[in-house]
Amino acid sequence: MPKSAILELEQQINTSPFLNTFNENMEAVRDKEKAKLVRNLWNLSQYYWPKDKFNDEDDYHSIINDTILRCMKRYQPEKGIFTNYFKNQAKFAIRNWIRENHKKDKREKNYIKTSSNDEFDQGHPKEVFENKKSDYKITQYLDIIEQAFIKKQERVKPWLRTLWTLLCFDGLIETIILDKSYSWIDYDFLEKYRKTRKPTQRKLAFEHGRKEQDLSRSKKQFQKIISPLIKTPKSRF
Repeated sequence: MPKSAILELEQQINTSPFLNTFNENMEAVRDKEKAKLVRNLWNLSQYYWPKDKFNDEDDYHSIINDTILRCMKRYQPEKGIFTNYFKNQAKFAIRNWIRENHKKDKREKNYIKTSSNDEFDQGHPKEVFENKKSDYKITQYLDIIEQAFIKKQERVKPWLRTLWTLLCFDGLIETIILDKSYSWIDYDFLEKYRKTRKPTQRKLAFEHGRKEQDLSRSKKQFQKIISPLIKTPKSRF
């Protein structure tokens, strides 16, 4: 996006009617202007902080979206030009996110170094179902996935549910699951492909309007979340 276009976009943002005072009878106009302002701020964010620079697209969306809504709610004219205020807030939020991820990665690396060699590698479902035949231990694993899954954002759950069901498919088919209340298992998916060929990850990505790289990245990230839970004494197999 050329510099002139950015300047024009920032001008549109700073002169947005949403940032002005509205009467009670102008709620419809306010909602329309709010939607337009959000779109413009997303476009501005893509110029300064392209999403392809971030490993976790879900975290990126969450950071930018939260910053947009927070700035729109808290902005006051005495804080200066709105776009300057927004960019400062976004940079601060992104910097904090990077710092916290570095700390998290460091903790995980240290934990892996001190873990015994017989632990599961990143909690991959194939290893769990092939190496641990006890129904009790399998149930533990299903519960661990559930704990991690319910903390994910609602908008990612539909495709993450199907993805993880696909990864665990053979093990789930062979395991008698009496409790069908797990929110992370796509039971319709299991029934649909129980007696036919399973779809590939690429096809699954296409059906959910995602890139295959997104699914691969999310799979690794979710495994990283599950792995420490498997290795802790309370849930150790």
